[in-house]
Amino acid sequence: MKGLLLKDWYMTVKYCRSYLLIVGVFIAVQAFSPNYFYAFYAGIMAGLIPVTLISYDERSKWTVYSCALPYTRAQLVSAKYIVGGAAQLAAMVVMGTVQAVKLCAAGSFSLGGFAGFLALQLFMSSIICSINLPFVFKFGVEKGRISYYVIIIASFAVIGAIGGVAMISGMSAGFNYGILSPVFLAVGIGAYALSWLLSVKFYSKRELG
Repeated sequence: MKGLLLKDWYMTVKYCRSYLLIVGVFIAVQAFSPNYFYAFYAGIMAGLIPVTLISYDERSKWTVYSCALPYTRAQLVSAKYIVGGAAQLAAMVVMGTVQAVKLCAAGSFSLGGFAGFLALQLFMSSIICSINLPFVFKFGVEKGRISYYVIIIASFAVIGAIGGVAMISGMSAGFNYGILSPVFLAVGIGAYALSWLLSVKFYSKRELG
């Protein structure tokens, strides 16, 4: 399992550098923008990393080669979910730090509102992964590409709406969304765990070759 995670880490560093650049740009924009769309974008990019890694695996025929290695289908799936989860947490920490500094500088920091912001960001990124990955593991990246684009478009629409509502309702002024934090976390983590189980089941029955 350690070898799988190390492989995916090397692939992330090599093939997902553009993600870091894009996220860096949006972090800078978010620091000076009242709209929360940019804050959630980092989570979106983190949620897309596992699909990108699977795409490269399929192009290089790794999915077929891995059948000759002492790894189970469950381990192959789990590696992608672990990488995706780690990327989402990293995005949450980075964007949360930027948002905390921004709110403190404006004198409008609220612990409850900040907790709600972090929980909502983790929820959005985990939902994207949770919906997308089972399709990819069942049909492959190429056949699952339709669901991929539909989910991305829907995610941008939802996040844009959330950003607008948050700005209007006063989240940036310390509006207390903390009461919703347990709901966001429970749904996000629950969906991710269910998606993980479904992906293991689908990939275990999929014909590779």
